[in-house]
Parts: sequence; C-alpha cells; structure tokens
Amino acid sequence: AKVTFANELMKKSVLAFMTRETDGKNNMSMSFRADLSANSILLVQLFPSKKDSDAHDKAVNEMVTQIKEGGARVEQMEGEVSNFFISGNLTLDDLKGSG
Repeated sequence: AKVTFANELMKKSVLAFMTRETDGKNNMSMSFRADLSANSILLVQLFPSKKDSDAHDKAVNEMVTQIKEGGARVEQMEGEVSNFFISGNLTLDDLKGSG
C-alpha cells in the first residue's frame, strides 16, 4: 500500500502503533516500509497465502478505517509475488546505505 499521512507527526505515530500491533501477526511472513517523503510510505506485507492476507486485512480493517478518518490516504495494492531475491548476508544497514 502507498499511505500518505496528513503530516509527519501522524506518520510517525501511526507507524509506531502499527509496527507494535500488526507486524508479524496473522501469519505475516515479511513486512517492510520505504519512506517516500516526510509524510508518505510504501508498505509491503507478504503472506504465505491469500487466506492469510485476507485474515490480516479483516483484523486491521478498523485500524485502517480510523487512520483514513484521521486524514490519511491509503492506496491498497494486491497481487502475487512474481520475483523475489535477497542476499544471504544482507542487513538493514546495507539497505540504508550505512553498512
């Protein structure tokens, strides 16, 4: 999903909450976020099956509704992973360019 928040404070607050409450839940295999700007992110969450993804969507639906009511725009995207690679020794510091 691409999420555009009303401001940077909303972004930081929502991400802190959602990370604590949703990451790794509902059989989530992987989650990562890329900062697109001070108030927007690209959120990618991977699940082993459509059933698990749908269960997660249902579980977080009320939270997402409240985030939208707070002024955020959520553009959800969905599809199967067609290609995936990650180096065996890759770290988050490497991805951030600080490793």
